[in-house]
Amino acid sequence: MGALNEEEIAAQFRLALAGDMAVYRHCLQRITPVVRGLVQSKLPSLDDASVEDVVQEVLLAIHSKRQTWETDKPLLPWIYAIARYKSIDALRARNKNPAGDELDIDEIDEIEAPEGTLEQSLDVETAIGNLDGKLASVVRAIGVEGISVRETGDRLAMSENAVRVAFHRGLKQLVNLRGKLTGE
Repeated sequence: MGALNEEEIAAQFRLALAGDMAVYRHCLQRITPVVRGLVQSKLPSLDDASVEDVVQEVLLAIHSKRQTWETDKPLLPWIYAIARYKSIDALRARNKNPAGDELDIDEIDEIEAPEGTLEQSLDVETAIGNLDGKLASVVRAIGVEGISVRETGDRLAMSENAVRVAFHRGLKQLVNLRGKLTGE
C-alpha cells in the first residue's frame, strides 16, 4: 500500500465525522499502517509490542480528538502531529523506566508517511465495552459521541476535573487491556 492521498482520506474522514461509521472504520484501517510506519521509523529501537502500544495510543488519540480537526485544513499533518506527540510521550515514559533501553529524544524529528505497512483495524466500541461503569460512560461520551468535558460532567453528575481524570484513566485502561488481550 502506498502513501495516503490527502484529498481522498480527508473526504472520507469528513464523512466519518458526519456519522458514517462504516467509512470511519475504513479510515482507521487505512490510517493504521501509516501510523505504524511513522512510529517504527521514529522509534526504531522499540520492539514490535511496544510499537503496537504506541500505534494504539495514536489511534485512540485520533478517535478522541477527531472533532478538533478543522475540516478545511489538511488531515494528514494533523494525524502526523498526533503520532509525533504520542511517540515523544512513549519515549519519555521509556526513559523514566530504568529497566528500559535509553532512547534519545532526538530520535524523533519531522514525521513523514512511509511507503507502506500491514493493515490493522480498531473496534473502539468493543474495547470501550470492556471498561467499568463511569469510565466507559466518560470514554464513550467524549471519545465516541464527541461531547465536551463540561457536557459529559453534567450528564454524569461529575466535575469537569473528575471527567478529565476518568477519560485519561479509561484510555489508559484500554491500552492496558489491549496488551492483556493480545498477550503482550
